[in-house]
Order: sequence, then C-alpha cells, then structure tokens
Amino acid sequence: MAEAEAALEASRSPPPGATRTLRGLGTDVALVSSMVFLAQLVLSACMGAIVSWAGTTTAVVCVASMLSFCGALCATQVLYLDL
Repeated sequence: MAEAEAALEASRSPPPGATRTLRGLGTDVALVSSMVFLAQLVLSACMGAIVSWAGTTTAVVCVASMLSFCGALCATQVLYLDL
C-alpha cells in the first residue's frame, strides 16, 4: 500500500525544473467568463451615451468594430505554457 501511495505522489509532483501551477482549466474558463460579463455590463452602460453623442445607431457598429479590433490585438499577447 505504501508503494502505491509513493507512486501516486511521484506522479503528481512536477518534473525536475518545472514549476507547479495551482490554476486549472476551470479557473481559466471562469476568469474569461467573468471578464466577458463585466465587458458586456460596461459596454451596455456606455452604449446609450455613445449613441446619444453620435446621434445615430451606426455608432453601435463602429464601437463594436473598434473594440473587436482591440480584442484581437490583446489576443496576440496571450502566451500558452507548454506550447
């Protein structure tokens, strides 16, 4: 029994030279989901003022395209470990 526990513990430990991360895929998905919710909330709060300032609903398309371009630029800076 002790040998099995030792083998299990050895399989859980990271290889030499590697750092152990405590964050998993579920945490990453939850963080991204929370960021999307916050972005939608802020955008919907500001969109009425932007349309009012521009005087046309075309501002919705313009703001959406500008923000999607900013999102694409930010996505180029994402680094994945082990790739």
